[in-house]
Amino acid sequence: MVLLTLELSRSSLNSQKVDHLLDVGIGMANFSLDTAQYDLFLIYARLFTSIRRNHSASDNDNEDDNGNGNLSYYYFYNVDNIDGLCDILGRNMKFIPDDRKDLVLNISLWVYPEPELPYFPIDLVSQCHRKCTTNKDALLKWTQTCVDVLENYYNWEVYSFVLSHLCPQLADNNTQNTHRQTILRLVKVICQQMQLRFPTSLTFQSVSPDQPTKADVHSEETIKVDPHSGVVPSEVTKADIQSALVRTLSSVITYKKLLSKKDEDDIMSSVIFALNSWYKTGVPCLHFLNVACYEFPESIKKFLNPLLSNLQTRMSSPLTISPILHFLMNLSEVPTLLSNLTLDEFKRIFAIAFKVRDR
Repeated sequence: MVLLTLELSRSSLNSQKVDHLLDVGIGMANFSLDTAQYDLFLIYARLFTSIRRNHSASDNDNEDDNGNGNLSYYYFYNVDNIDGLCDILGRNMKFIPDDRKDLVLNISLWVYPEPELPYFPIDLVSQCHRKCTTNKDALLKWTQTCVDVLENYYNWEVYSFVLSHLCPQLADNNTQNTHRQTILRLVKVICQQMQLRFPTSLTFQSVSPDQPTKADVHSEETIKVDPHSGVVPSEVTKADIQSALVRTLSSVITYKKLLSKKDEDDIMSSVIFALNSWYKTGVPCLHFLNVACYEFPESIKKFLNPLLSNLQTRMSSPLTISPILHFLMNLSEVPTLLSNLTLDEFKRIFAIAFKVRDR
């Protein structure tokens, strides 16, 4: 079915057929989760995670047969911008030693970049017409399925695939094509897991999430995990998942209009909590906070005091110096963020700046 969908997507004349196949595909994806056929789920997941919105279509093009301008066109795209997320989750083949790649391929249901798959040929994906489908309902249902995967945790292969591919797809779409309740549910799940409140079925092997691994994390003893067992590989820590979740959270900013003040506060509180895993989460958290200065200024203002206290005691990594300085500069460019600070808090800001300068 996946191969047939890609074949038909080469022409916009087949858009209704592609729409129908996507409806069938999302049903099959959910069925495979319910029946624990995770390898089957990933076949359909590869198709749905490759869907992107055609932003270049003009308003005149976005009309249905009755002349109503309410269509959004979608196409299939070779996913190529998830190197960091896949590396965090131990699936980026570019950073796995050559003598271990075959082993990783043999025990994993997915890797990145993917090898050539008979039902998902890369050349065929690149030939997809940019107006091959208008089925936004299937994409909405897919987003709901992704939230369900993160919330309930069926299996590590499924969870890690969704977590590594969801961020760029969310960032590609806009608020009018997404149900508010789906985004709010996603935000809730991300915030809970950033605070280490994972589903009980998500089992970790490692015990020190904030410590760098000294051993070869790609050794046979480390990565030899049954992909159907659901157990998280020992080289992946809670802090790694926090880091991936923070990156995914950055795409939620696109849906700012759907969020309440409480939602923004919950996001900020979760990011500050994740800073406790500084070694792994410091850089992505700081990048998020830099954007939040402009997108969530009221929440930044509310949590600025504990945030500054946290930063003042966590400056051990050279990689965090630049984003810390960037954050302080952003504070100076948004005066309202500093309007309620006391003299001691201003001193703390300068103390951070001087400490960074002296490193």
